[in-house]
Order: sequence, then structure tokens, then C-alpha cells
Amino acid sequence: MAGAGDENRDIVATNVDDLEVEDTDQQEPTAKQHSTDAKRTLFRAQRDVQAKSGILSLFDFRFLLWNSAASQSPQYTVGELESKIYDNSLHANEGALLLPLKILSRDDTASDVQDEPPQILLFTNWKAKLAAQGCLLVSLVSGIISPITFIWGGSWADPHWVPGGRALMVCDLILDVGYLFYLVLELKMSYLHPERKVEVTDATQIKRFRMTNMMYLLRMFSVTSYLWIIAFNGSLLLNITKIVRLYHYVRFPDPMWLVYDYGRLRELRPALLLTWLAHWVGCLLAWGGGYREALVRSGDGAAYETTFNGHVVPGWFSLYFMAFVEALYMLTGALDNPLGDGSIREKNFGALILVAIFGPVGCVIVAHFIATVVREQERKYALDIRHEENQAFVKRALENLNVPKELQRRVFSLHQFQKMSHDYEAFEHLFKNHTLSSPLEDAIRVYLYQSVLSSTFFNNKEHSYILAVVRVLEDKAFLPGDYVVRVGEVADEMYFISKGEVSVLVANGKSKEVEKATKLPTRKRKGDHFGEVALIKGSLRTAWVKAETYVIASCLKRTSIEQIWKYFPQERESLQRQVMQTVMRDAARQATARQSVPEPQGAEPETPRAATGLGAAPREAHEEKALATPQHQAETLARIERLCESLSSKQQEMLGRLEELEQHLKPPEKPDKQEKQEKAKKPLKPGEDAPVEAHSATQASAKKATKLVPKKKAAPRTDPSAESHGSLGQAAASEIGRPLMDRP
Repeated sequence: MAGAGDENRDIVATNVDDLEVEDTDQQEPTAKQHSTDAKRTLFRAQRDVQAKSGILSLFDFRFLLWNSAASQSPQYTVGELESKIYDNSLHANEGALLLPLKILSRDDTASDVQDEPPQILLFTNWKAKLAAQGCLLVSLVSGIISPITFIWGGSWADPHWVPGGRALMVCDLILDVGYLFYLVLELKMSYLHPERKVEVTDATQIKRFRMTNMMYLLRMFSVTSYLWIIAFNGSLLLNITKIVRLYHYVRFPDPMWLVYDYGRLRELRPALLLTWLAHWVGCLLAWGGGYREALVRSGDGAAYETTFNGHVVPGWFSLYFMAFVEALYMLTGALDNPLGDGSIREKNFGALILVAIFGPVGCVIVAHFIATVVREQERKYALDIRHEENQAFVKRALENLNVPKELQRRVFSLHQFQKMSHDYEAFEHLFKNHTLSSPLEDAIRVYLYQSVLSSTFFNNKEHSYILAVVRVLEDKAFLPGDYVVRVGEVADEMYFISKGEVSVLVANGKSKEVEKATKLPTRKRKGDHFGEVALIKGSLRTAWVKAETYVIASCLKRTSIEQIWKYFPQERESLQRQVMQTVMRDAARQATARQSVPEPQGAEPETPRAATGLGAAPREAHEEKALATPQHQAETLARIERLCESLSSKQQEMLGRLEELEQHLKPPEKPDKQEKQEKAKKPLKPGEDAPVEAHSATQASAKKATKLVPKKKAAPRTDPSAESHGSLGQAAASEIGRPLMDRP
């Protein structure tokens, strides 16, 4: 009996649920399929109504929490869980930030600040945004036209040398008037404080800020250039002051604050600024670097005409483009002929001055340009760069440790699988760096663990309990052939399969070698779970679970769930009942397997096979020794059912007996000596124990508990199945009557 008790305690420690072959599901596939189709039809009909409360409902997730093998559908969908995490009604619209105007804070330092300042246009208003877009357009066109007005000289009175003549200058003047209108509007428009990042709405502070800002004064002066040109017959070179309008593309106007961090704009802005600045420097070089004199000497510029696909390009435009190319190379630090030997710039003092000024400036500009491009590329491929760095570190470490090549390939395969299917770097930056709020973390976890939430483990559970469990899950990746759990390992965690398939191998008889194990025909797939017994009590694994494909499993540790069970004790009790049922089924199945395949008496021990590695082929369930006839399978199932019923009734009987013992063991408050003597003289009834006096309460309780254990005689056995499972039933019943956590 001692050996039987040890075997049953090993059975109680089974850590893989549903190891038995589900013959009932295979016998009635039609009814089950009809039930599944009905559930799916109902799910499709209610899907639109149930999933309108979360942002994830914008996508068409079908059967997010569906498990066809479950007896009942989960209580919550992903959209319903989201609605309990945050209120989706506060979203503005698709493609925009959530309540963008509430991100900004108003300046509260001024005493006269009001919620809606009078006579002040907030830069978040649509009118301010429209004005800012007009300002950007005016700055762009003006930045192209203005330097062309003075490229070959001329004046307002003599527009002969101005490309486009006076019409071009009038167009430039109109742009100045439009830009002036925006500058005046800025005096009555709130602004974003450059240091404190708050919206300043006080009229006095706005005017003070504008009138003391040097850049604002320079932009204001740029609109007065034609006043001096027309009134005092000034040179058109005064239009060079309009170069300050490039500032709007270095720092966008305040109403465009939401587009500051657009990746495409950050990438295009350096190239745009470089081209734009080269245009200004090229026009300035043509005016004072010898190109204007060359055009005047040639008369109509015929000597500098060029061709493009047989078409003649005018000389004045060819000279401008020569100056533009020189300026572009100058600003990028690639000018190889600074003195202009043999070119139009030869022996021109103005050209030397421009090269001396913009040569060093070009080094700074090209450094800034390259840094901007590199920074944007690093931002865009940040995770890819981190993966490549980690792979380089791992590769170097494996080489230094002289790890075999075959094992190195498995390491690289796992690393590549994690990068493609489960990005650990992304998980780390999202959840471990505390960059998100708790509701956002919960919402993202609910979306990422859709397959986990489809497990029957979460059926009819409170949403708070589901979210608490999801927060403590840890993901692990396995390669094909890896053993997720092995027989004899310490069991303190259960697993949910998020991706891939695993097979279950059970020990064949008393052998604990994986080469002799029997593989169950049913695999566990996405949405299944196993090892929940480990959450109730720490024990050793009694089965193997092998990854047949690339697998991602979410791990739930006992230490984590115990902290949650402190606040959800009913969930622990529910899992205990489920585990007890699973243990009883596994006990009956293993006992039947031992009975159906007895070990021959006097047989010589099998010679162990040479080890070929961790992946030695197991014995399949369809071998001749394990093959059972349909009649034998029916008899086995009948015996299992009868044994489970007897174990359940015995459990209830033992629990009732324990309650009677607890009531009987309570000592009276003040027992009378005479009553004790009379009670001792009375004859004992069948099943009643005689009272025993002890020197202490502890000894009396121990002796009474010893004598109160009923000794039940063995009844004659008529059922062959009862004879085969008699010792197993008594040992299992003795274990069921005891608390699960108190068993050895």
C-alpha cells in the first residue's frame, strides 16, 4: 500500500491537463460542428454591437476570444475589455491626436488671463492655422523671386536687367504686402512660449515678446525693402534682407506646432533648406562674383549658351545655373577650385569674398545636413539597429566561448524568430521603460494577448481578474524540438500557447526516459494552456511538452498568481476544483494504461539505446503494444467513469466524516466528573468511540483522531474493474479527503 500511495501522490502532481484522448469528441463530430457553427453565427451577428467601445474595434478581429474546444464562450471580447480600461468616446477623429488642444497649457502667470481672451486670436484656432499656411506659401515663393530681382543688376526705374522686368518686382511687392498682413496678425495672436511650452494669451506679453524679438524685427524690416527702392531709387540688392523668411522653415509658425515631429518633414526640410540657400548664394555670386560682368560683356549672353537634348538654353540662365552649382558645392564643402582659376570667377575680388564667407559656413551646413539625415534614419530604424547590435554581441560571445556551430545556428534561429514574430525589444521599450500610462499598457496587452484570452482559463472571469493576470504574463520563445517542460523538472508555472503547436508525451509505465514515452495524438495549439496544477502546489513535472514548430508561450508563475489570489480567493477555489477533476481523470487513465499493458514476469531489462541527443524519437501511440481494440477502449472508458464516480462519492463521504470529527473533538467547557463516569458506563454504540482522558489538549486530540479513523473491511469484489483499481481507489480517496496544500 505504501508503494501505491507514493504512485498516487505522483499522480496528484501531474502538471499537464487534458492528457487523455478525447474519444467522445471524435465519436460525435457532427453535433459538435453544428454547435460551433451556431455559436459563430451568433458571434458574427453581435460582433458589431459588442466591439464599438474600443479603438481596436476599428479593425476586423474575428473570433478574438473564440475557442471551439471550449464548452462555453468567454465572457468578454477585446472591445469590451477596452471599454473597461478607458473611455473611447473622448477620441477626436481618425488620424488626429486625442484632444490635441488639451495638450497645451495656458500661461497662468498673468493676472488678467481668461479662458477665452478677448481680442486675441488663439494660435490653435482654424483661422490662425490658415494664416500660417499662407505665410509658408508666401515665404516659399518670395524666397525664389526676391534674389532673381537683383541677380543681373538693374533698378525699379531701369528694369532692363531684371528677369521678367517690372512685372516680377510687382509680384514680389504683392507678396511683401501679404507677409506684412501676417506679421501684424502675430501682434494679436497667442504664441507658444519657447522655454516653458505654454500658450501665452495676455495681450501685453504678446506685444512685448514680438517687439523685443530680433527675428521679428528683421522680418518686419524685410517688407520695407521696396519702400527704399522706389522712394530713394535704391538698389534691388536690398531684397537680400528677405532671406530671413527662411526662418519659417527652420521653425514652423506656432499654429503649425502639431507638424513639428512629422518624420517626412524632418527628412525633407534639410534638403529644402540647402537647395533654397544655394539659390540665394548662387544669385549673390552671379551679382558680385564675375558672372554679371561676363553677361554684360557678351551682350546678349550668346557666348554662354548651352544645349539640352538639342534645345538651346539661353546664356543668362546658363550663367545662373553655373553660379548655382558653384554655390551648392561651396555650401557642401566640396568646392575644389576656390580661387576660380580658368573660370568666370578668376581674378574677381567679390567671388573671393563670397568663397571666404560661405566656405566655412558650408562645412557647418553640410555637418548639420548629414547629422539630420543620420538622426532621422536612426529614429526610423531604431529597433532594427538594436537587433543588429544584439546579434553582433551574441555572435561574438558564442565565438569567444567556442560554442559548437550547430548550437550557434539554433541561437541565431531563435533570435531571428523573435525579431520577426515577437519583438522583445519593442516589449521592453513599451512596458519596462514606463513610457505609457497604466490604461494604455492594459489596452496594448489586451490586444497583444488575444490568443491567450481565448483560453478556457479565462471563461466567466471578472475583467479585473483577467487584466491582473495579463499584466504578469511573461513570454518565452521555443524552437522546433525544444522541450517546454520535462519530466522531473520543478513545476511552478503554467503556459498559454500564443503561437505554434506543441505535443504531449507521457511516461510509458514506470520508465522516465523520453525515448520510451508515448506521444498523445492530440496537439495543443494557439489558445490552449497546460500546467495549471503547478499554480496550486509546487511539484515535479510528470510529462514532456515538446515544441513541434516555432512556439511562443506566455508564462504565468505561481508567485505572481498567488499575489492576485489574495484579492480573488474564489478564483483559486475554482481552479482547485478543476485541478482535482483533472487529477482524478489522469489517475484513472494511467491506472488503466498500466493494467492494459502489464509487464511480463521474469523479462530481461531492455538494453538502453545509444543516446543521439535531446531529440531522440519517442515511441508513438499507434504501435502494436499500445494499440487497443474498440471493445477494449469502451470497457476502459466505462471503468474510468465508474472509478471517477466512486472517487467523487468517497470524497463527499470523507468530507462529511471530517465535519463530524471536528464537532466531536470539541471539548466541553466544564465537564462534570460524575457525568464522565456515567458516560463511561454506558455501552458504546456501533461507530462510536470511547472517550480517552489525556494530560493535555494536544495529546487528547491526537489520540482521539487516531481512534476515530474507521477501519473498513474489504467487501467481496464482484466487478473485475473494481478488483483492478481497488488499491488505487483507496489511496486516491485517502488523498482526496486531505487539503491539497497539506499533502506531501
